[in-house]
Parts: sequence; C-alpha cells; structure tokens
Amino acid sequence: MLKLKQIRKMRGYTQVQMASLLSMTQSAYNQLENEKYKINVEMLCKLADILNCTTDLLLGRITESILEKNKDYYEKLLLEDQDNS
Repeated sequence: MLKLKQIRKMRGYTQVQMASLLSMTQSAYNQLENEKYKINVEMLCKLADILNCTTDLLLGRITESILEKNKDYYEKLLLEDQDNS
C-alpha cells in the first residue's frame, strides 16, 4: 500500500504542486496517488527525491519513526554511497 498521500501532506505539498514538480496534470497525479496504475521504479525514485524520503517509506515498508531512530546509520550509508560514486 503506497503511503504517497500521507507523506505528501506531512511534507506540506498539494496535489497541484506535486503534479507540477512531476510535469503531469493534477488529474494524473491524483490517479497516481490513488493507485489507479502501478508506479514504475523511476517514478518512485522521483517521488522519494521530491518528498525527501526513502522509497521504502513510500511503499510502507518502513516507518518514519524507524528512520528517525536509525538516522545515524542511514546517514552513514548515504555518505558511503556518495564516496563510492
């Protein structure tokens, strides 16, 4: 179950703003948010970047409280990934 609507609202974005950032209509974004069609990996990554969250958070595989508790660990992983690029 996609958590897109919840995270969008928590981050303070409207559907219109999200649609604009994704270069789509508000109607198309609404369908995306209401899971009218499957999201591909590229779109999932774009959404995570815009909403400043992980794809796991969007997919409901992890909660924000777990991310916060393990913030140091995830930041270290991100830094290591950047160093390896």
